[in-house]
Amino acid sequence: MVSVLLMFIAAKMGGSRGRTLGTNKPFRAKAGMQRKNARPIVVKSRKTDKSSRQEGSGGEKGSGDEEEADEPTEGEKAIAQALQAPTMEEAIEALKAFIQQNSNDPSASEVYTTLASLYVQLDPPEFKLARNSYETAYAVAVSPNQQCDVALAEARWLASEGKVDEALARVAPIIGEQKNFGPSQMELRVMMGNLYLELGHVSKAEKVFQELVDQYADEPGGMGADADNVYRAAGLKLSRLYASTNRESEARKLRVVMRRNLKD
Repeated sequence: MVSVLLMFIAAKMGGSRGRTLGTNKPFRAKAGMQRKNARPIVVKSRKTDKSSRQEGSGGEKGSGDEEEADEPTEGEKAIAQALQAPTMEEAIEALKAFIQQNSNDPSASEVYTTLASLYVQLDPPEFKLARNSYETAYAVAVSPNQQCDVALAEARWLASEGKVDEALARVAPIIGEQKNFGPSQMELRVMMGNLYLELGHVSKAEKVFQELVDQYADEPGGMGADADNVYRAAGLKLSRLYASTNRESEARKLRVVMRRNLKD
């Protein structure tokens, strides 16, 4: 089965503007890749947007997730090639070799994030190396969007290991630091709301979803299809929370507002 990341790379090389958001599909190695007792870890990549590359080269920071159908970076190509390796170990060595020679690649953060996802699928898993890779991925991120992507990937891993408190501790500071509001930031907020629900903090989850819905409503449809999809997911979560607490009238009003915003 082709991995989410490989589908992303294929779409980019074909000039597609689309990208996969919020997927929980596990990483799928090339047929025959050796991985015993593999865990469902997301190998997820986004396009390195134009503003990210400007930030990495001293330009001005972008204000959101606006993207162009750019050619894949060398890092993205290296990831796609490494994931065709016959074993996990070879994939890891290929990415390590690439990063040693190309530490300034604008997709270096994605390379380290991919390394982390591979480390946890080794038998036995290399959790310490995975954590170190996530930390490095965040440190070398060249845009707020990449920072969000790293935090989201790490939080998903922690949550899959049952470490929901740690996952929440990972995303909360990032959300507090981020001034941007685009699909990456929105998706991280949805993750935060879901983690609160997992811990039984319903009122905190509701607040997170409500703030996201309200912020999106300031510019409905103006941030692209990715933002629309995340808004829809958050709105549905909020609507269900209303309904579950006997506020069906609020749930209906929200659904009306959502239909109007998504239609605009």
